[in-house]
Amino acid sequence: MVSKQHKTIVTTLCKTHLKNYQTQVEYRHQQINRISDIALPNEKIAIEVQCSPITTKEVKARFYDYHSIGWEVVWILSDRCFNQKKAYLPELTLRSYQSYYCSLVYDQLIVYDQIDKIIGRQRIHTACRLPIETFAFRPIPILPRWAFSTLPSIHQATLCTPGDLIDMIQKHPARIQQTLAQLPQLERESKKEKFRNRLRKLILKWN
Repeated sequence: MVSKQHKTIVTTLCKTHLKNYQTQVEYRHQQINRISDIALPNEKIAIEVQCSPITTKEVKARFYDYHSIGWEVVWILSDRCFNQKKAYLPELTLRSYQSYYCSLVYDQLIVYDQIDKIIGRQRIHTACRLPIETFAFRPIPILPRWAFSTLPSIHQATLCTPGDLIDMIQKHPARIQQTLAQLPQLERESKKEKFRNRLRKLILKWN
């Protein structure tokens, strides 16, 4: 059953971030027996809004199904479910495809991309959020090699839009590299803070 949050995100996306496109909600793809939350038929782009847990198997199945009929798929992940301290395997898979996070505050929808550091399944630090005002999808440009080796979230991306991480790499590569260079220090600080918190808990137990 579709939640109220899901319905609100779909409706708001069509009115705001996708306002420059011809959109169809709950678009049925007969060839693959799937229904996209939002479809851009002229561009052959399916928008999947995800507000609840999903399996890695289902993520991959949808990706390959859409690609089998020549469609791209873009995931919009609600940060009420995703982008938490722990990043489970399905989220890591979703982030390696074309995906963005969204935050719904009352009826205001914020869509964003981000740079973050994940080790294992632990999100160590989120360096910055990159807000996306309006989608204007285009094929990804040629990117420097360091981008693919350091940013798993762009590995299988085929599209980009103004304001997202790929767009920022193209426009401001030095700024992105500087942010990435700061991540190891932020990681060390995070570990120190965790150690301090554990120590505080021990001291409280002793007292």
